[in-house]
Amino acid sequence: MHSVSTDYLQSIVRTLSALNVEKKQIDSFSQQIIALSQERRIAMRCYIDLLNLGASAAQNTLFGFELGKQIQMREYGVLGYLVESCENLSQAIASLMRFDSLVANIGKTHFKQTNKIAEITWRPYAKDSKHMVLRNTTAWIVTVRQILNDQLAPIRISFTFPLTTSEIGVLSDYFRCEIIINAANNSVEFPTAYLTHPFSNENKHVFNALQQESSALLATITTSNNIKQEVELLLFSQHSLKHCSQEKMANALFMSSRSLQRKLKNERTSYGQLLENERKRRAAQSIGTMPLSRLSLELGYQEQSSFNHAFKRWFGCSPKCFLAQQKELTS
Repeated sequence: MHSVSTDYLQSIVRTLSALNVEKKQIDSFSQQIIALSQERRIAMRCYIDLLNLGASAAQNTLFGFELGKQIQMREYGVLGYLVESCENLSQAIASLMRFDSLVANIGKTHFKQTNKIAEITWRPYAKDSKHMVLRNTTAWIVTVRQILNDQLAPIRISFTFPLTTSEIGVLSDYFRCEIIINAANNSVEFPTAYLTHPFSNENKHVFNALQQESSALLATITTSNNIKQEVELLLFSQHSLKHCSQEKMANALFMSSRSLQRKLKNERTSYGQLLENERKRRAAQSIGTMPLSRLSLELGYQEQSSFNHAFKRWFGCSPKCFLAQQKELTS
């Protein structure tokens, strides 16, 4: 079922308040949201209906845009942490495309780039989705500006639906770029140079603020029986396994190393086992693409001999033998 996390709903009340909607209507929305939040997900159709009702209550034809400006990182849940932990925008986009359905399974994302221009295209699973598209597009740009630089601007933004001259002017002023309407796809184009801009220590104060916002939701998630999945996702998202200690992963999930160990034991696994699973997956995927000495380091082994022993345990032969067999099969 196409659905969104109920955490997405929290910004609706904030936006209605910011737009000075009368208290009676805001209270009505709050009650609906409280009732819906008894579940972790709601149907996409229900979400779109709420956005349309919000636009009507606020008498604002750009309600989805106003909603996106109110985004808080905790609404992304663990996906928010994955984005924060990335090294640059390129890796963040990869994480978003891989894990976006964890918080919102409401559309299909595509990414492409040339030498100078990168483009993210988003195709929603529903036709009546103007406010949903405006919300997602705005939230994406707001998040990138928070992490990198609030002066960054796309080259152009395209929407599949019509907008008035006045609406185009509002969006163009905010995004500081050209706005295209009635386009074939909803898309954001930006310079490829943005992709390699590092999420550096210069932004540490922003990271800390976003992590504090995420902590409440992460704490809620990690009290459930999904710790194994959360650790697997965190390991998967890491650029390298060099420094992926149990303590580091526990800190990422806002708990002690001992608590993480206990919770994983309750799910009949361990951090060591999950780390080994990820190492095995990466070994099978990357062997032959780089020297074995470098691969062993990227997988977190201090000695190549340790990697060789583990590889033989996983695949029944040494890395060199494995490569030789692969070469024979393809020759």
